[in-house]
Amino acid sequence: MRRTTKTNGNRAVQPRAARRQPAERSARPISGRLNPRLRFLGEFIREPLTVGSLWPSSAALARLLVESSDFSPGDTVVELGPGTGAFTGLILDRLRERGRLLAVEINRSNAAVLRRRFPHCEVIHDSADSSSRSR
Repeated sequence: MRRTTKTNGNRAVQPRAARRQPAERSARPISGRLNPRLRFLGEFIREPLTVGSLWPSSAALARLLVESSDFSPGDTVVELGPGTGAFTGLILDRLRERGRLLAVEINRSNAAVLRRRFPHCEVIHDSADSSSRSR
């Protein structure tokens, strides 16, 4: 039985301490890592000139573009501005460890994410524009 201290018209009101508090929501999943989409948005807000979009590409878009691209296992693919890797994993899967993927990412944080997520990918932390001038 609930203990009440006041009445409000016909309705009993619980003391403040006895009221259930709503569950706190967090941007971090239980694992403690920041939700990838929110991290992406945070990078856009912190460094808008180094992140090409507000939100990462969807898995459906990535699949559609990679499946319709003309490359085969054994090829070399250069991905410019891979962000956090929406396309990267699919490209690596299609190359089947026989090809080479170079990912050129200007944002330092995104480059670090790519290196952690895809150790078989060569990640170059630089601007695609300056990479072309230096070769």
